[in-house]
Amino acid sequence: MRRTAVAVIGFGCAVGVFTAAGMIPASARAADRNVASGSVPGAGAPASKLTTIDYDGYSITVPSSWPVFHLNTDPGQCVRYDINAVYLGNPGANQNCPPALIGRVQTITISDAGVPGPPQPEYQRAAVAQGGLGAAPPPSSPGSRIASVPSTLSRLDQYSQLHEFQGAVSHSHLSVTGTYGASSAPVENIIRGLRKLGGSRPTGTAAAGSQAWTSAATADTPDRPQASSLKPDIPSSPLNGFDACTAPSVEAMKAWKAKYSAIGIYIGGQNMACDYGNLSASWVKSVHAQGWSLLPLYVGLQAPCNSFPAPINTANAAAQGRSAANTAVADAVNFGLGRGTPIYFDMESYRNSNMNCRNTVLTFLDTWTRELHDRGYVSGVYSSASSGVTDLVTNTVIGGHALAEPDALWFALWDNSNNLTGTPYLPATRWPSDRVKQYAANETQKVGGYTINIDVDRIHGAVSGP
Repeated sequence: MRRTAVAVIGFGCAVGVFTAAGMIPASARAADRNVASGSVPGAGAPASKLTTIDYDGYSITVPSSWPVFHLNTDPGQCVRYDINAVYLGNPGANQNCPPALIGRVQTITISDAGVPGPPQPEYQRAAVAQGGLGAAPPPSSPGSRIASVPSTLSRLDQYSQLHEFQGAVSHSHLSVTGTYGASSAPVENIIRGLRKLGGSRPTGTAAAGSQAWTSAATADTPDRPQASSLKPDIPSSPLNGFDACTAPSVEAMKAWKAKYSAIGIYIGGQNMACDYGNLSASWVKSVHAQGWSLLPLYVGLQAPCNSFPAPINTANAAAQGRSAANTAVADAVNFGLGRGTPIYFDMESYRNSNMNCRNTVLTFLDTWTRELHDRGYVSGVYSSASSGVTDLVTNTVIGGHALAEPDALWFALWDNSNNLTGTPYLPATRWPSDRVKQYAANETQKVGGYTINIDVDRIHGAVSGP
């Protein structure tokens, strides 16, 4: 999440600062192949500003300003989608990701993803022993299939709700992922430029911890809960929890149970800035068994009065809020989170002095809540105490009808006080028994030998219980 630390730190932009996250670019082979300026349409880079990167028998041409990260030799490297970058290989089990990330721009990931199966109407990620995978298929509905693909690719799918492309490399164990912000064309053209180097076709198996594309109908994965098997749960007493940009390993979660008992997890959205990490239906089942409570987060379209690349369209705010809820439900189901589960929409800080922007956000959140209720899910909203939370507290009507209030409120107020007090933004009389407070941010903590960069929370709101 990127947030405003109300009355403590002020609004800050989560820009991609490499050194802050340990992101020192690995060296890439910059081969000048006399690439014409039009060979990567939409990239806006002349030949002198492009570089060609080789990986496992294939080459791809990208802007030369993009750093290149070799994940197989740097397992702690965070796969983040809020900066232009190239990621090669498979991330480790515990990525070193800052928590304060949001938004997607153009990135490329080439992963050892196993041999993909034939196209199916829905995909589900297979359970894995370790490691996330930047190229894992999004858990929501596949979206559109790109009909014409170069011979290098056997398939190219666009997942517009996630601002992401997925490509399967022909006769190879590799897959390629591209993310994008406002425009999809540049990164699609980069993927289409993937080429096989001379010589025999690459051989080998997926690296340890990789994930294969598997059909939801045939995947050997843990049974999903029935629609009514998960009930909304509010802890009888407040819990200590945290949220991180990507899901830690099951082993790390077991160790961290000594200090915390709840975690915020990112299940999808166009502005989700990190890779899924270890998140899967089997991960959810495992950490539930360890006694963890989960707070699923969906990072969708943001307020039109800030700088994120995927904003709400004021004219279509109601329809977009409804669509976000339906996509979030699809994501939740694929992670084994059935009816009765809370889903928190992550609405980052915005200038709520702008009335048009404020009304757009409230219209969006109104239909988000209504649609989640229609689908049998619990509606939650995360936002800054001084913007989204203040607006939900002070407004009861939107568009001429009663505003549908979320069931649970998660507010960011970085006062370093481990309590549920929201003064002066959230009165004690509003959401008195269904609230979560994010009271500290960007802390690096080590528990049981595992170090994670987190935001810290006090929780007495709706969770997916163990």
